[in-house]
Amino acid sequence: MRHAYLIIAHSNWEQLKILLRLLDSENNDIYVHIDRKAKNVPINCIRNSVSKSHIEIYQIYKVYWGSYELVLTELLLFEKAHTKHYDYYHLLSGADLPIKSQEEIYSFFEKNKGVEFVHYDTEERLENDYEIRRRTMLYHFLQNYRRRYNVRFFNAFFTLLERMLLVGQLIFRVDRMKKHPDLHIKYGSQWVSITDEFKTANATNCIIYLYLQ
Repeated sequence: MRHAYLIIAHSNWEQLKILLRLLDSENNDIYVHIDRKAKNVPINCIRNSVSKSHIEIYQIYKVYWGSYELVLTELLLFEKAHTKHYDYYHLLSGADLPIKSQEEIYSFFEKNKGVEFVHYDTEERLENDYEIRRRTMLYHFLQNYRRRYNVRFFNAFFTLLERMLLVGQLIFRVDRMKKHPDLHIKYGSQWVSITDEFKTANATNCIIYLYLQ
């Protein structure tokens, strides 16, 4: 089986290099996106962490926590890897490390060939947890400004302003999902292991709306 590892990284380059060395194998290709905001990125050292895997490194999007740019980054990696049609695509963060050997990982996916590993929560959790519903119900205009500054005052200012805008939407009973009555929302982890046969169009719809701005 052929595996593609899609890695979203933004810092901690020593750990990223360890991750790459642990994934380095003739059966694996690796696609890495590094946050365009990151400075002093040792690209050559990162690339030279593998000798058996083919590695592609991109630095296209400025990624903010919870932002739509994170979705675009994921879709970019899937798109780039999909051109080679792997048996499995594994989406990871640069802060992950495998706790099993490559042989154990290969054996597991051979035994479970064709199974899609996508986690999402129960319908009851989605209906009963107002915080989850609020994420898709309201507009988050200042999402990218709440954690982007080194000066704490600016982050606090935009966080306060964002909360005021959310309260205003609650007062006026804004619900942007009313115009999508047929959309089936799921809540779960962004990290997945999926096959080449997975219906990526449906997955894309789920991801995009979970991260609606």
